[in-house]
Amino acid sequence: MLGRFSRARQPDQQQQQQQPQQEPQQQQQQQNVIFMSRSGLTMQREQNDNVVVITVDDDEMKLFIRKVYLYAISFILTTSCIWLIISITEYNFNRDVPVPFFVWLMLAFSFMVILQCCPNTRYIFPINWTLAIGIIVFITLAGACIMHVYSPLTVAIVLTAAGLVVILLHLFGALCPRKALPSSLITGCLMLVLLVALIVFMVLMLFIESPVYALVFFILLFCVICLSIPYHAQFINGRLQIVPLLDMLWCALTIYIDFFMLFYCIAFFYIFYFQVNNQSAD
Repeated sequence: MLGRFSRARQPDQQQQQQQPQQEPQQQQQQQNVIFMSRSGLTMQREQNDNVVVITVDDDEMKLFIRKVYLYAISFILTTSCIWLIISITEYNFNRDVPVPFFVWLMLAFSFMVILQCCPNTRYIFPINWTLAIGIIVFITLAGACIMHVYSPLTVAIVLTAAGLVVILLHLFGALCPRKALPSSLITGCLMLVLLVALIVFMVLMLFIESPVYALVFFILLFCVICLSIPYHAQFINGRLQIVPLLDMLWCALTIYIDFFMLFYCIAFFYIFYFQVNNQSAD
């Protein structure tokens, strides 16, 4: 009897041991990858992949786009007003706060790396807003270090020029037919080549004091930004396969960063132009 009872319990024990092993497997099978796509777009995926596609309707997409641009405009206006006030009052911020402007830019870049390389930080409040406000503050402080060099009229003109470039390129990326826009592969290859050249000239600019290397660096940076803005516009307006419905704050920050990188480029072109004219006049 004891032998039969022990043999009868062995299958039950084996089933109990197999159940905990099957539960993690079932949990792994239930962990699906979720994508958000706009109606009318099809996701390219294999049939065996555990992919769940959530279709975003047009009304929700329009609300998302409106919020992204409203956030971006509010960020841009905040920094622009501070810079204009510093330029009008001729306040030398760098004299009272002796921190080089590139230190502020490096801090802003480190916060951007955290947001980009750690995607979970973009969805956790208040971490996402803390990093976003930090980026805005550091970029504002970096520009405040050089605002005393420019007149208020020059700052206003450069801000307007950068705004017009951003608006035109966003309209180009959001409204032009997809056939007229460069594909993701072409954009990625061009960006890679330009970034390699950008790094080379940045090193030359740091070790060789020549305005020519700085001019080439800012020209390459201007080209990189002008190439990336239409792609960002397609991403924000849901023209790619994935809709960034949960990345509203990051999308607004990309517009803000593109705008002020263009501002720095155009401001340098202004200084270089008048520097060359002054040297030729002498």
